[in-house]
Amino acid sequence: MEQMNTRELRIGNYVKVGERIVKVNSLTQHKIGYCPESCRERYVRSREVEPIRINGEILAHVSFGEFGFINNFAVVQHEDGKIEIVFPVLCKKCIYLHELQNIYQLLTGTELSFLSE
Repeated sequence: MEQMNTRELRIGNYVKVGERIVKVNSLTQHKIGYCPESCRERYVRSREVEPIRINGEILAHVSFGEFGFINNFAVVQHEDGKIEIVFPVLCKKCIYLHELQNIYQLLTGTELSFLSE
């Protein structure tokens, strides 16, 4: 289980709870709320949440909407298959989906669409 810095999270980010990808609906100091298919919000402890590492499969589910790909960034794929999205102007690398969502929202003022299954 990859450890997550939950201080980086905001409402609307996608994370993993167990094997399920969920959208964060609420945040407290020690708990994260999400709404599964049943539409009743559930809470998990912060330590039970994992970041979603960016890979080809995850990028296939990302929609950049009307902005397309943001200018001035590079996608770097390492030999081990791990992917980083690098924003040189911001001196920032994204290896997790929530990081990419946060930067996209910062730069465009809109949410990055993630089409989860």
